[in-house]
Amino acid sequence: MRLFRIPRLILIIVLIGVASGLAQEQKTLRLLTIGNSFSNNASKYLPQMLKSAKITASIDRSASLGGRSLAQHLSYAQAYEKDPQGPTGRPYQGQRALQEILQSQPWDFITIQQVSHQSFNPDSFTPAIELLKIIRKHAPQAEVIMHETWAYRKDSKSPVAASGEMYPRLHAAYQKWATELGLRLLPVGTAFENASKDPRFPIEYTVPADLSALQYPELPPSQNSLHVGYIWRKDKKNPDAPPKLAHDAAHASVYGEYLGAAVWFEAIFGDVDKCTYAPPAIAPETAAVLRDIAKKTVAECKAKDKPAPPQP
Repeated sequence: MRLFRIPRLILIIVLIGVASGLAQEQKTLRLLTIGNSFSNNASKYLPQMLKSAKITASIDRSASLGGRSLAQHLSYAQAYEKDPQGPTGRPYQGQRALQEILQSQPWDFITIQQVSHQSFNPDSFTPAIELLKIIRKHAPQAEVIMHETWAYRKDSKSPVAASGEMYPRLHAAYQKWATELGLRLLPVGTAFENASKDPRFPIEYTVPADLSALQYPELPPSQNSLHVGYIWRKDKKNPDAPPKLAHDAAHASVYGEYLGAAVWFEAIFGDVDKCTYAPPAIAPETAAVLRDIAKKTVAECKAKDKPAPPQP
């Protein structure tokens, strides 16, 4: 008996059609950050990292405003409910309200965080209760995840950071509220802490005795700092003025940004080992170490944390 053979050309056309259909069916994962510059720092390199792993995702930071706390985000949402046309409830990109952003797309993931200078005070997280209700009302399909921010560099003027107390206190606060609210935790702050103790990633920086002796563009010696540290900045209001030396012990450097994004990748999107992207400023071998720290940190937190109750 002779078997019926499909002509090769028809077979090729069918296979192309199937492959095209599968490509079109690939879901775009949508993530919204509700936070501030720390959310922007931690997710900065996430799009490039996901693209290198062939993961289709959309990262929206339009609800992250510099310096905003949980209480401020809640106050904007409440102002909108009282007066939908008033400017107070529309502080976000495009003069939109949080409720409008929440309804604008079928979000898969939404992150929330506390502003860094309040992160070590557990009482400051209370507004998250009402904020979470608003998020779930307008984006019930999304998983809400709490983004643990990081401690400042120890040469910060903040007494809590300088004493070394900032990380353990903020970590305890984030863990407490993630558990109470039934949210997963993105342990970026813990990854920063782990990286600071990892011999594969030696962090060294100098606090100069006389800053006035530095001449532009000279900077104090620094290696692998996870924070910006010393930087020369132009005056935006007076661009013709010479740059001034500034010190930023709070925001993430390129290393901190990459480490933060690696934590988000591993915790939200899967195996960060699939990522092949590294910014030009980071050597490939160093990027691999940071990804490994992120991977181990996420695994460590999963092992320690009790399973969160299911979200309604």
